[in-house]
Amino acid sequence: MNWSILEKTILKALKSKQKITFLVGAGISAASGIPTFRGKEGYWKEGSRNYMPQEIGTFRMFELNSDAVWNWFLFRKTICRNSKPNAGHFALKQIEDCLKDQFVLVTQNVDGLHKMAGNSKERTFHIHGDLDYVRCSNECSDELYPFPEGIKDKERGDRISWDEKKFFICKKCGNLLRPHVLWFDESYNEK
Repeated sequence: MNWSILEKTILKALKSKQKITFLVGAGISAASGIPTFRGKEGYWKEGSRNYMPQEIGTFRMFELNSDAVWNWFLFRKTICRNSKPNAGHFALKQIEDCLKDQFVLVTQNVDGLHKMAGNSKERTFHIHGDLDYVRCSNECSDELYPFPEGIKDKERGDRISWDEKKFFICKKCGNLLRPHVLWFDESYNEK
């Protein structure tokens, strides 16, 4: 990498008051212990079959077997809930503090670690969603709901209980709630 070109580009952006955008993905959170989808821990076993995230993290699979999808997401939610931001997350927070309104963070991560590190809501765009929220799978509204309390941490292979399932019913229409994430068979909503 030619650091002098990078330094000149950054100085030019700072002087012109242009926004400087940081795009981050799974790599930044891997150092916090969150397995990447494409890593060796990315699979999910349901019954006797191993699924890759591209298979189980889909709306189609949710329609076929919502329990299996929730089992996988509850395990991932447990990992995220018990992880802490690392030096990379805190560095982005420090950069935001310096750049202020010139800073934009676009993250593909749904783990909430940027929020824990202190990045602002106004300058952080969670383009793949946020596991701290759920929404109606039937899209009866655009409303996001906080992730339900009362869900126990899950180990790999644990199942959602009958008592926990009641937390995943939309109060408006009675359909299932789903994680507020962009699944592999969905596309971005530009709004």
